[in-house]
Amino acid sequence: MHYNLGKIKHGMYHTNVLKSNFNLQDFNLQEEVDKAVVKWDKTNVPVIIEIPQGTYNFEQLIITRPMTLKGTGRKIKQTQLFGGISVKKGGRMVSFQNSMRFEGIPKPGVCFENLQITNVNGTGVWVNASVCRLKNVRITECGDNGLEASSVDDDPMRGFLYKSTQAVVNCENVKVVDNKGSGIVSDGTALVVLEGPGTKVNNNCTRGYKFDFGLKVDIYHKASIHIVAPLTKAQVSKKNGLRESKNFGVGKNGGGGNIKNIKNISEYHIKTSKY
Repeated sequence: MHYNLGKIKHGMYHTNVLKSNFNLQDFNLQEEVDKAVVKWDKTNVPVIIEIPQGTYNFEQLIITRPMTLKGTGRKIKQTQLFGGISVKKGGRMVSFQNSMRFEGIPKPGVCFENLQITNVNGTGVWVNASVCRLKNVRITECGDNGLEASSVDDDPMRGFLYKSTQAVVNCENVKVVDNKGSGIVSDGTALVVLEGPGTKVNNNCTRGYKFDFGLKVDIYHKASIHIVAPLTKAQVSKKNGLRESKNFGVGKNGGGGNIKNIKNISEYHIKTSKY
């Protein structure tokens, strides 16, 4: 099936806001995420978590239901998250027919907006078999990859069966910079869509690993990264790698990906698996 993934306007589908009526020292991000999970399970209403300006440290933030995490500062750097973020399979919405130009494709289940994310011990944001949107986000100084989208089954013994739901990640004005591993990775049958004049993937791949690239498709020949006009992949991915140009490439796992799937597109017209 072909779907038209139209422009997504924040707030059009989120109808409930979890107000940040608390002191900064009392704010626990994982607790607020857990509250949003309970809210979704009871009402099927996704919650917007408004994160006050400040710095938040955690080992891993796990998100398993649709919700939005939004920094309240005027600048991205005013709300900084230090730790790895995992969007698991539950963080997705089922298909909405004839809704806001989506016509069958799921709305973004998990959204991040106006945040800076750093995980010195691993990947910054990992999206597994979920639908996710990032807008005005900076992912930087991670110990592994900046952003990774994966459609591979959680069970490593069954990973190459590719039976799990496709991951779709939309990035608008997202900067993925200064990470030790690859900038953006698409695994399995995942699709990452890049748009917006502020989208940059620069100065990654600094640990010297052979299969790190600014934009990378891995594991399966259907993994894709699409760059929406007027952006081009040459504009987005620059200066990655220490001594050689490593702006685009494929991984070694399972035969790697198809470099042709890192491509420029004129509009959101994509082929996606059934949800």
